[in-house]
Amino acid sequence: MGNLREEFIELIEKDKEFRYVVAGYLGLSEILKRLDRLEEAHNKLWENQNRLWEEVKALRGGQEKLWENQNKLWEEVKALREGQNKLWENQNKLWENQNKLWEEVKSLREGQNKLWENQNRLWEEVKALRINYGRLDRTVESLRDSMVHGFGELSRFAGLTFEEFTRRFLSQYLRSMNVIPKDAELKKAVIDGEEINMFFENPL
Repeated sequence: MGNLREEFIELIEKDKEFRYVVAGYLGLSEILKRLDRLEEAHNKLWENQNRLWEEVKALRGGQEKLWENQNKLWEEVKALREGQNKLWENQNKLWENQNKLWEEVKSLREGQNKLWENQNRLWEEVKALRINYGRLDRTVESLRDSMVHGFGELSRFAGLTFEEFTRRFLSQYLRSMNVIPKDAELKKAVIDGEEINMFFENPL
C-alpha cells in the first residue's frame, strides 16, 4: 500500500497528463490548467523583464557611449574654436602687417618722389652752374686777354719788357702775401745754359 502511494505521488509530480486526469476526477483540472497558464505567463514576464533589463543595460551602454562621443565632440568643437580664434588672430596680424607694408611703400614712394624732385633740382643747378661757368670762363678769358694787353701797354710805357714787368709785378705781389721775403726778387733762371721763361710775350 505504501509503495502504491509513493508511485501515485511520483506520477502526479512527473506526469502532467496523469496529473490532469487525477485533478479532473477531483474537479481541479481547470484550476491546474489556469495555474499552468499563469506560470507560463509568469515565466514569459520574467523572460520579457530580463530582456528589458538587457535592453536597458544595452541602452545605458549606448547612452554612455553617446555621452563619451558627445564629450569628444565638445572637445573637438572647443579645439576647432581655439584654432579658429588663432586663425583670426593670425589673419588680423597679417592685415596689420600688410597695412604697415603699404604705409612703408607709400613712405618709400614719397621719399622716391622727393629724391626725383631733388635730383631734378640738382640737375637744374648743375645746368645753371655750367651756364655760369661758361660765362665765367669767357669772362676770365676776356679779362686775361685784357690784362695781358694792359700789362704789355704798361711795360712799353715803363720802358721794360713784358717779362721784366711781370716779374717785378709778381715779386711785389708775393712779398705783400709774405710768400717770399721782403727783400727777395724774382729773377731769371738759367738751367743747363738755357733761360727758363715764365711768360711769353706772344703765347700760343
